[in-house]
Amino acid sequence: MSKPGKYSAGQVVFTVIFILWFIASILGLIYFSENDNTGMVVLLFGNYLFIFGLIGIYFGGIKLKNIWILLFPTIGLVLMVSSAIFMWGSDKAILQLGELIPVLLLCLFIVVGTGLVLGTIVSDNNLKKRCTYQIIAKCVKLNSRLFRSTSRDYGSKVKRLYAPVFSYYFRNKNYEVEYDFYKRTGYPNVDDRVYIFINPDYPTEIYWPSKSTKLLLIAMGSIFIIAGAIAMYLFVSQL
Repeated sequence: MSKPGKYSAGQVVFTVIFILWFIASILGLIYFSENDNTGMVVLLFGNYLFIFGLIGIYFGGIKLKNIWILLFPTIGLVLMVSSAIFMWGSDKAILQLGELIPVLLLCLFIVVGTGLVLGTIVSDNNLKKRCTYQIIAKCVKLNSRLFRSTSRDYGSKVKRLYAPVFSYYFRNKNYEVEYDFYKRTGYPNVDDRVYIFINPDYPTEIYWPSKSTKLLLIAMGSIFIIAGAIAMYLFVSQL
């Protein structure tokens, strides 16, 4: 096992492989785009998205807050398979694929939305079961990050999101834990004290009841499901 702050041999090897794979995809995109080979450009662009998603999953893991990262390898894989069939498949396979691609993409929206809704509910319930010890924690710091949003009416806007850092004392030891979900509202101010729940077996695992966070994630998932379902209905009704 590697020491904190250091990388294991396996991590170094995988990092080198990812970097070489990534560079090869970019060089391939440039080469085939200059030679007007659209099929290979699409295939390599799918490969680019696929490796980008794998890198994100490998280094960041799959968590509720970044479940969207699954879109990159999934869309990349669909693009690679589709372009390969268009270039080397039979006429019948190409025709069937042309009819199937819109359905697959719309299903992807529904699956991601369903996963986000169910993942939020299941993750919240599991965290409640593990974090059973209630304690008073002090907000000692607010971490922040910038988020850029774009709308048709107001153009591009940069918003600042915040996540608290909680400090608490448990079993003769002081802990500082960073809350890992950033939001615009509903966070405590520095020096505020709030009730949180911790896992007695792993005191750095916390559960901070926040209905707004849970509802936001469920709402995002519901939007994906509804938009995908409506688009699917409109597409099928025109067949």
